Formats: sequence, structure tokens, C-alpha cells
Amino acid sequence: MFNWIQTIFVIRKEWEGGSLLDVGCYGISAARWLFEEEPLKVSGLSEYDPEMKTDRLTSGILQFNKGSATFTCGTQMERFQVVHVFGSKGKIEIKYPFNCLDQEATLIL
Repeated sequence: MFNWIQTIFVIRKEWEGGSLLDVGCYGISAARWLFEEEPLKVSGLSEYDPEMKTDRLTSGILQFNKGSATFTCGTQMERFQVVHVFGSKGKIEIKYPFNCLDQEATLIL
């Protein structure tokens, strides 16, 4: 039987798929852009799909000179995007910062 989900490159091990490489790059890039530097240290944890052999859920912590950033990404979960920036004088929340969902606009609160 044909399984369409196995044709998607983001979950194919032989095509270097997985949540970190497909969608995790957005959170990492946002943190590097916000801190205007490369992380000094990175830690992470992944959950792997037993059939596809790729990470389906990954969380990470990036340490910078000026602070730290965390992210979670997944390929087998509800579509959701948000960036929270917390500082000593307030916070910023950006909903759908990377690509808008159908009929949704990017919101900066």
C-alpha cells in the first residue's frame, strides 16, 4: 500500500530529513539574529520516529554571551509558530514569524 507520508523529504533519513534540519533552523537562525552572535554552547534532545529513523521532535538550548535561547521543533505535531523575546524592560511575542498559516497574518504583540 502507498504511504504518502513516506514520500515527504523532511522525514526521510536518506534525504537528511528530520525536524531539526527542516524547521529547527528557523528558531536557531532567529536566536543568532537577535543576539547578533554565534552561540558559545549548544545542548539538545531529540525524539526519533522508530519507522522513519529521523527526529520528529527536537528541543535545544543555545548559550550566548548576552543570554540564552531555547527552541522546540517537530514534524509530527500541530502546526504552531511563535517567538518570545524576554528582556529586562519587557517582552515581544511574534506569532507565525517564519511563514503564515492559511488565513493568518504575522502578529507582533
